[in-house]
Amino acid sequence: IGFWSHIWGFDFSPMQEMVIQEPISDFVDVSAIATSTCCVLDLDLQTCRREDLDFLAPYSLTMQRKDFVHAIVVWFDVSFRAHSPPVVLSTAPGQPATHWKQTVLYLDDPLVGHKGDKISGLLAVRKSLQNPRDLDVKVSVDFRRKVGQVSKV
Repeated sequence: IGFWSHIWGFDFSPMQEMVIQEPISDFVDVSAIATSTCCVLDLDLQTCRREDLDFLAPYSLTMQRKDFVHAIVVWFDVSFRAHSPPVVLSTAPGQPATHWKQTVLYLDDPLVGHKGDKISGLLAVRKSLQNPRDLDVKVSVDFRRKVGQVSKV
């Protein structure tokens, strides 16, 4: 995302703020994932209700190596458990590509993490009031590292 500061000799850094406010749908290479993964919502499609789709969920990730973290990447898996053996459709990095890709939620400032550091927080998702095809997403970040702690919303 830092490329906005220098495009063909022009400073487009004011655009960077606007760009990181919107999640993007993109293919993320599995090698770009520097943390563990976690499930933030588990729904049974036979019993879930419409109000279950707006949610506030905690997440906790552990750094797997020393690296920069520029974004939180989200995706979904669908398990068809009635089938034997169960069939799983995964949109995760490293799985066969789908048209859903992954969703990239850029952080305002990159984190510099070391193996074992913890990134946690809350993920809030609700249907947009302006456009029923859109979602409003908010992420809080609590970064616990060996030399201190950083919290962001």
